Amino acid sequence: MQTRIGIAVGCAVIAIGCSSASPSGSPEARSFCEAAFNASADHTYACRGGAREALTAQIEAMDYCNTVAVAIGAAHITFDASAAAACLADIPGLECWQTMYASPNCTKVFTGTVAEGGACYRTLPMAAQECAPGTECTTSGSDCTGTCRAHDTTPKPLVIGGPCTGGGCLGIDGQLTCVDATGPIQSGMGTCQPPAVSGPCNWPEDCLTGACTGTLSGFMTGMCQAVAKHAGDACTPLNSECGAGTACAAATNTCVMYPPVGQPCVGDFNALNQCLDGICDLSGRCARYGRRGDPCQADFIDTCGVGMVRCDATTLRCAPECMPGNGCGARGQICCANQRCNAGLYCSNGVCR
Repeated sequence: MQTRIGIAVGCAVIAIGCSSASPSGSPEARSFCEAAFNASADHTYACRGGAREALTAQIEAMDYCNTVAVAIGAAHITFDASAAAACLADIPGLECWQTMYASPNCTKVFTGTVAEGGACYRTLPMAAQECAPGTECTTSGSDCTGTCRAHDTTPKPLVIGGPCTGGGCLGIDGQLTCVDATGPIQSGMGTCQPPAVSGPCNWPEDCLTGACTGTLSGFMTGMCQAVAKHAGDACTPLNSECGAGTACAAATNTCVMYPPVGQPCVGDFNALNQCLDGICDLSGRCARYGRRGDPCQADFIDTCGVGMVRCDATTLRCAPECMPGNGCGARGQICCANQRCNAGLYCSNGVCR
């Protein structure tokens, strides 16, 4: 789900993390995010079909790369332009079950600079970390911030053939499926294997094309569709045949793009998302993603999405997440989502004290 803007790269390592970052954040991080999501969208479309323009619409609606720029720009992080260029070159050659982080180059784009014992944010976008290599951010309870502690941070990729206990094999570098002699399993012991071209499935992730047809995901067994379907292809409604960003229209029996904001949702429980540029609300219509301060729904699916926000379960308003540059969590600032504050502080009447 990506945008179309490219990235200009060079050979220098550019420092982008500082307390005086501009409100617009890091231009290097924004450009890399846009290019990486663009390349990943091409990869998704090649593997899973659907509609390429639908993938672009979904990420643009969430304004994700501007969010990345603000968080990375306010964090203690350096940007490696050479690693970024190599990462982008690697993405087209990845397996269909892999994410961009299966490329070692993609894990080297952002590097933390906070030394052991320093204060840090635990969660950042684009798999970035504030702590220097060899350390990781350790937090206590619901604290937004923690301390960099010595830890083995060597990436541990998914291993084909490794043991698993039902439910799949998920890692930052991709998702394998947990199988035994009968096929994909949801309980019991098995081994991690690549998604299948054909055969039985429980979830879309069990299939190479992402199409587990004839099933209600997780409740009954379906069959993997061997060939990905694209917008305009013939399909059977409510059978989970259409590719990324598309669903089967009952009126025409063809795969069409998800409906835009204001239109009725797809109405397919198996659909990863049911709207083109928004989210399906409890009324069954596509609504825009919630912004900071907007009312939200937290019971079934978080309706917040624009900026670094999530639905606060107490206030039922979209509130900023615990991230640098987000204007929450520090003494005197508003509380972050779910009443969280930086280490040593507490949330009282919506303010960290």
